[in-house]
Formats: sequence, structure tokens, C-alpha cells
Amino acid sequence: MVEADHQGRKSLAIKTANSLHKVLLMLAMELQARGVAVGLIDWLALNVLPLGVPAHLQIWMSSADYIHASAHLNTMVYQHPERRGKTLPWKLRTRLMCKLLAGDMGIDVLHAMRPQFELRTDIGEIPDDLMKEFKKTSALRTWG
Repeated sequence: MVEADHQGRKSLAIKTANSLHKVLLMLAMELQARGVAVGLIDWLALNVLPLGVPAHLQIWMSSADYIHASAHLNTMVYQHPERRGKTLPWKLRTRLMCKLLAGDMGIDVLHAMRPQFELRTDIGEIPDDLMKEFKKTSALRTWG
């Protein structure tokens, strides 16, 4: 992501940040169980994820937000009659979580698990089309 940012390849940096966001959603609960989530996720949210965020936005998620979302995502895997009450291997769990995050099992999860952003106030005026997109995305995330 740092390399893409330095090369001016913002679209690649954004894709990489989205991938990292999804990985954190899947792993935050496991990292918390090992006692390393808070420091690691806060550092990533402060130093790495901003490299892949559009210029008019900033990340609004903390380690607590990621841990909370991770717990929901990990439990959603088991909210199916065939999986309820069973133990699933990690490979199957991650495959199911990827499907959930991709919207393959309902677009509500896709929207609910999107990264949370806030508008930057230090860059001056933000164009109307970006403001509308931000409001729409925020509303869909709340709906999800």
C-alpha cells in the first residue's frame, strides 16, 4: 500500500486498504483473544489504512470498532441451520466470511461491514458529488 501510494497509484492503494479492512474484520476477534488487537489495529488504522482512503475522507474506525464488527461477522457464519451449534474449520469460516463481506449472502452485510469514514474538515470545500456519495454510503451502512 505504501508503494502504491508513493507511485501515485491511488486506485491500487484503495483496493489494498479495502482488502486489509476485510482481513481485520475477520481476524480482529482472534487478535483480541491473543491480547494484541488493540495496539496492532490502532496502529494500522492510524498509519496504514489512511494511505488507501480517498482524499476527502478519513478512517473513523478504532480497534474497538473492528473487534465489535469482527465478533458480529464471526457469529454470522453460524446463523444458518446447517452450521448452528457446530465447530467449523478456519478455512471454511473464512470462506463463509468472504461470501458475507462480498454480499453473496445478502447485501445488508456488505453495507454494514463497510469501513466507517468521516469527512475531513482540513481540506476546504468538498465537491457536492462527493458529499452526496458520502451521505449515500453512510446511509447504506446504517441500514445494513
